[in-house]
Amino acid sequence: MSDLPEISVPQDGKSWAQVKARLSFTCAYEKDRIPPRDPEADQLYRYARWLRKKNLLTENPAQYPQMERLLRIATAYGHDKANLELRSLLGEGNATSDNREEEIYQLTQDLIRRGIPGGYYDMARMLEQGYGVKEDEELALKYYRKAADLGNPEAQYVVGDKISGVGNPPDIQAIGYAMFRCAAEQGHGEAALEYAIHQKILKHYEEALKIFQLGAKAGNEVAPSFLEHGFTGPASNDELHYLGQTKRSRTGKAISHHCGHALRLLLPETSGPRNRPDRSPAPRQAASLERQAGVAGSLGSQPAPAPPQ
Repeated sequence: MSDLPEISVPQDGKSWAQVKARLSFTCAYEKDRIPPRDPEADQLYRYARWLRKKNLLTENPAQYPQMERLLRIATAYGHDKANLELRSLLGEGNATSDNREEEIYQLTQDLIRRGIPGGYYDMARMLEQGYGVKEDEELALKYYRKAADLGNPEAQYVVGDKISGVGNPPDIQAIGYAMFRCAAEQGHGEAALEYAIHQKILKHYEEALKIFQLGAKAGNEVAPSFLEHGFTGPASNDELHYLGQTKRSRTGKAISHHCGHALRLLLPETSGPRNRPDRSPAPRQAASLERQAGVAGSLGSQPAPAPPQ
């Protein structure tokens, strides 16, 4: 995509402010970008999903042609989830195609043309892996960022993880954590855990509690463990576990037990804030931050890259 603008970091004292402006993020929800689904197409999709789930228990290869037919019809009517499910069947080799990679590319491109966030996320993964398109890590980051800005929670988690790291300035880390929170609000369990742990480190206990609960609701196996210890914390000066609501300990413990592996704390108790002294980066560092965030040239409404010849 040679028509995308290149990174250009000013050399004057305003460069850092401009970089921060380019990295800025406003929370958006994916559901707000999904067009209304045709009711009949949705019924076909749901039936195909039911067949597939049933087939997971006892695989019957004879069921795949029926699933494929239902999903192809629903996809033809613009059903975004059917599109994803059909691509999954194609990728597994359980649906017929003259050119599997090309068809998966075209199906993904269709979602992008309609502005569906998941299409941008999936194209990012294809670019990252070189599947159906020429491998291009930097362009993949731009697609991840576009998907995040449109509301895709998986992309918000990916980009948030890249720019909330230890080596970045605090105000850049804050943008990454804002992405984690936005993804958590949409049911992304790992993003909820990352954000809630950070809030506990900052001693924002009520906020941490709220997001740990979102993580547990989303099925994250570790979040209930923090809830259990938080509700039974020995004192308000226990920085790791105190959340000031001991009466809910039994509920947190039950959830933790139900999740099995949730009792293992994956982060050391001595971990401190990721923040580093607030300083403006050099132009090279600023350009690196822009690349991490996938904003080195906006995608706008550009189409996805053409597949290699």
